[in-house]
Amino acid sequence: MNNGFSKIQVYSPIGQLVLEKTATTEIDIAHLANGIYLVKVFDSEKVTVIKVMKE
Repeated sequence: MNNGFSKIQVYSPIGQLVLEKTATTEIDIAHLANGIYLVKVFDSEKVTVIKVMKE
């Protein structure tokens, strides 16, 4: 079992892809503006979408 994710994508509130990382377990969103983002987490079995608020 792999504890990492195959891909992580971060989308802005208007649906623009603002960050994409592959084969990682964490991401740094410090450089992004404050707001709500959708994070898609891809693993070998499923895709999970998480709403994240950056303040």
